[in-house]
Amino acid sequence: SRQIISLHPMQQVILKLIYGEPLSTQEIELATENGLPTERINYTQTVGILGRRTGKDFLLSIIAAYEAYNLVELGRPYEHYNIGTGSPITILMLSASAMQGRVLFNEVLNTIRNSSYFKNRWKSPRHGLITFKTKEVDVQIQVGTANGGGLIGTNCHTLLCSEMAAYSNQEIVQTLTPAVATFNGKTIIFSTPGRTGGDLLYTMYAYSTSSQLSFALPTWVVNLSHSEAALRVVNPHMNG
Repeated sequence: SRQIISLHPMQQVILKLIYGEPLSTQEIELATENGLPTERINYTQTVGILGRRTGKDFLLSIIAAYEAYNLVELGRPYEHYNIGTGSPITILMLSASAMQGRVLFNEVLNTIRNSSYFKNRWKSPRHGLITFKTKEVDVQIQVGTANGGGLIGTNCHTLLCSEMAAYSNQEIVQTLTPAVATFNGKTIIFSTPGRTGGDLLYTMYAYSTSSQLSFALPTWVVNLSHSEAALRVVNPHMNG
């Protein structure tokens, strides 16, 4: 049976802000209370520093499915973007390790399987790939590791980065973003805080432009299943 996706209020606010969707009165209040903007801007880049157990991979899986939906709906995405059909258009999801990559892949796979829209529109997954049918060459969601090879040259429409703070090669993000720009696509980074403030993740977080959404939120604000008091019992020194 198919499951209805249930979101916590702040998770819904985050997704709406990324895509420039209007916020309700209650969502505007929630965003304002936590230092988030409320303007309707279709951001091309998002850097979210989020506490553990906030559902980062869950949110990225929803975004990946939504971007796949948009590409499939185009019918002829290669014609739309005026590009050759030599390689598939890719929604690329980066993980910090092979183990985390399997978790990320299963998350997006479950999202696709539970969507009635994608029934008969996708092929059996293999090797970290979920492929969707269009009237042209297929489009795909690919899950890879930031520390692995073979990603340069990907026809990357959307770049979704999970746990960038743990990447040993954070520069891969900047290497891939020009490909995303050719599609006017999105780069979205959700990560727990890093150990230092001097890495590329924090440089990108602090880089303020009108096309980038940046925010830092603790676990208990994003995921109401976890209270601040309970989390601090487990880890009194946690930041979020």
